[in-house]
Amino acid sequence: MRSLNLSISSLPILTQAENAVLEKEGPVQFRQALCFSMRSRIEPFLGNFPTPTRPLKYLHVDLCGPISTPSVSGHRYFLRAVDGFSHFVWIRFLAFKSDVNKTLRELFPKIKNEAKSTIVNLVSDNGTEFKNKDLSAYYTSKGMNHLTTAPYTPEENPFAERGNWTTVAKLRCLLNDSNLPPCFWAEAAQTAVYLENITPCQKGNWEIVGQWESFWAMGRVTGPTGYWMQRQVTSRPPTTLNLTTMSFHPILPMILTKTFPPQRQKPSVQQPHPGINPSPPTPAPSDSKSSDDDHLFKELLTDNQLSRDQPAVPPTSSPPTAGVPAPSKHYSWVPADLPAPKNISSNIDTSNIISGSCRSGHSANAVGYMKEEPWSYNEAVGSIHRDDWTKAIESELGNMDKHQVWTPVPLTKDIHPLLTTWVFRRKTDQDGNLTKFKARLCVRGFLQKEGRDYSNVFSPTGRLTSLRILLTLCALNNFEVHQMDVKCAFLNGKPDELLYIRVPQGLNGDQDTVLKLNKLLYGLKQSPRCWHHALTAALKEIGLTPCHSDPCLYFSSDESKPMFLYAHVDDLIFGGTWTPEFKTKISSHFDMEDLGLAKYALGSRIIQDKGSIKLIQDKYIDSILTEFHVHNDRDTAIPLPNNYNALKFTPSNTPGQPPFNYRRVVGLLQYVVQCTRPDLAFAVSFLSQFLEDPKVSHYQAAHHTLRYLSHTKSKVLILGQNDLDRKIHKLVGYSDSDWNGSKGWNSYAGSVIYYNGTIGWRSHKQDVVALSSAEGEYVALTKCNQDLLWAANLLEEITQVKPSLTLYTDDQSSMQIAKNPIYHHGTRHMNFRYHFIQDHIESKTIDLKYIPSTSLQTNLLTKNLTGSKTAEHTTRLLGKSTGFIKEMKIEGVCLPLPCPTEPQRTLLTVAPVTVTKGLPLPCPTEPQRTLLTVAPMTVTKAYLPIL
Repeated sequence: MRSLNLSISSLPILTQAENAVLEKEGPVQFRQALCFSMRSRIEPFLGNFPTPTRPLKYLHVDLCGPISTPSVSGHRYFLRAVDGFSHFVWIRFLAFKSDVNKTLRELFPKIKNEAKSTIVNLVSDNGTEFKNKDLSAYYTSKGMNHLTTAPYTPEENPFAERGNWTTVAKLRCLLNDSNLPPCFWAEAAQTAVYLENITPCQKGNWEIVGQWESFWAMGRVTGPTGYWMQRQVTSRPPTTLNLTTMSFHPILPMILTKTFPPQRQKPSVQQPHPGINPSPPTPAPSDSKSSDDDHLFKELLTDNQLSRDQPAVPPTSSPPTAGVPAPSKHYSWVPADLPAPKNISSNIDTSNIISGSCRSGHSANAVGYMKEEPWSYNEAVGSIHRDDWTKAIESELGNMDKHQVWTPVPLTKDIHPLLTTWVFRRKTDQDGNLTKFKARLCVRGFLQKEGRDYSNVFSPTGRLTSLRILLTLCALNNFEVHQMDVKCAFLNGKPDELLYIRVPQGLNGDQDTVLKLNKLLYGLKQSPRCWHHALTAALKEIGLTPCHSDPCLYFSSDESKPMFLYAHVDDLIFGGTWTPEFKTKISSHFDMEDLGLAKYALGSRIIQDKGSIKLIQDKYIDSILTEFHVHNDRDTAIPLPNNYNALKFTPSNTPGQPPFNYRRVVGLLQYVVQCTRPDLAFAVSFLSQFLEDPKVSHYQAAHHTLRYLSHTKSKVLILGQNDLDRKIHKLVGYSDSDWNGSKGWNSYAGSVIYYNGTIGWRSHKQDVVALSSAEGEYVALTKCNQDLLWAANLLEEITQVKPSLTLYTDDQSSMQIAKNPIYHHGTRHMNFRYHFIQDHIESKTIDLKYIPSTSLQTNLLTKNLTGSKTAEHTTRLLGKSTGFIKEMKIEGVCLPLPCPTEPQRTLLTVAPVTVTKGLPLPCPTEPQRTLLTVAPMTVTKAYLPIL
């Protein structure tokens, strides 16, 4: 044992070298148990499987799975059956392992009819999916013999076991060659099996089994090859969009193409369009490696097939200089269902949430394909828009030279250069029209190490409430709101650390040269912080002071020259009395782009009118509705279904294949709530509880909310309008709590802040479990009081006038607790932090008043109401609109008509007039009134309310 069981032939040599004596014992003495257990191996399998003499003499079956990524139809397994005589293959896809019984019962008669023969012997492993009482009785009734292999010996069934690997290898090639997402593995497997069956050996498998001819001439390339066209169902012209042509039909001689409209789960089978046979797209370089054969099925779809990593920079001897990228002969396809690339002009941008989407339908015709934005440098310079992307790249590199961003230095051992990547975006205006191609060079900041590459990274981000306060002040003072964009904003920041990057693609430089950063680039962790410091310093020099309540809101310290500015990274929104002068001064500090009157900011369209400013997200909402196919669904007047309270406690199943991305829907709706739609706050907050494991009922509730959004997408938030309830420089808060209304331990609380329009709102579950309705209302009052005080401090700071504060509630008990330091067994357990409101009431900072529940609009932020109540409170929250005209040509006659929703109001049809997009125009019949265009479309009549 000390010699680790050397062979018998080696022991005599060892004894001669060491002058030892070897006892003459038999060789059996050396065969120790340890040697057998540690050095044993499987002997090769001799012989072949019996050769059948006719089709279906032996039918080999095996099950593969589960596969980590479900297919488009929700399948995680595939069952493969092989005829031992013809080697013809049948394949079926299963969602669960328990579906094998049903699948075999459906498959065997089909095989019998196609092969015109009967199954004699069925060969499988010992899995219980094939070997159970139910199936054994079925085998016997059909006259089949069930032959099983020995445990853990797949070699005894090579037709099925080895065939599985062959099918998987082929489907991997198909997916990789066509750049399709992994969810199409089932269609690729079906295509692979079809190709295997028609591949000629001595005779094609199809010919042996069924005497059919080979169909190679009818084959097509798998991949994105066509447009999907919606059939004309209205007077609108038909529209087209890209589709994915998937696979061959496994049985019929006429090949049918299965097409999948983008982001739609249910496929449709259509006849192929004649003459479409494009070349396969060339996949982009990928660093991902194939998985091990032993873990083939476990890792089947986990490889990063769509990797867009940039290759190494080719070495040259010259220093880094800008060069024109050479276009490639091919281009790669980026699937439409992939998330949009990150923003390239800031670290926070609402356009990250908006993703391009296409209109859905029920029929498809293959006619072509339109390419999306590239994900890598090579893909951009090799795309059909290579000239536009090349100009964008040259412009970005020109900005680097202009700002003297870097200095070439030799690479040494103590330098740790960071890698870079290119990000490409198409920029559009508020109407969705393409304005320019944008390329941004970014550093891979996730490779930075704290302490070496960065230290402090915090950078403030402006609150949307602050933006609404700015717009309200501008509306009240009749200031025009303008917008400017800082070009290459982050290039104005200077790093505090020594930072180096590799020579990026598009520049020529050798491997021994790196670039020392003199300015910061996008992607670095400290870039937002340094840019904010540079912007603040420049604005202070101009005469604007940052607000302590919100560092991203600036105001003029000179009361005779008021100016208000809101900064969202590199987007500046401002208004005041010296706007032209400000534009000149800020342009002397940074390279600016003057966008004129503010029309579109942070996902919202801005409509400026005399005395008021309106915010609407119709374009953004349309993109959501289009993405999730809600345009043609039935409308609803309430945000949640009537039985919403039972959704959390009613047992429901998890859908086998989710109808849509639930988390994405809630996230998109959440941004709508944050910007312009407080009427959706409670619904979205309620849906957010089920992000982790949504059930069928939760998907239905989310779809219901989308239907409500479709019904109310033209709602606008009006800021700056004045009436008896909204006095200038008066802050009003409304608080409410729905104790035990959500059938859970924690109550829902809602609050609204008014300042000549709704500027802030909140709907959330309370942190504490209220033991009574009075306690729930009291806690809600304290939270609303906090929001009021913050808004009051901000207004006092930027206007130099302290606003009056009024807080309304519909609960008398909570009012008594807030106004009087009552101490008894029902209140003594309350946390002292909630008594914060008592001090402000006592000091008369806040005036607490009662309001009836029927008039409290925050009811909509704590519970689901009826349709009429929802409409009433929505009008109170958003403001009373003066009407909008949907463009383009308006026809009609001047006839007064009653309003269908508000009988006390009168509608006046407008005389024929042609209006332009998003511009206020005088009414041709009543010059004192104004028409506002909202969404581009053709209507026959338009109505203007007479107030």
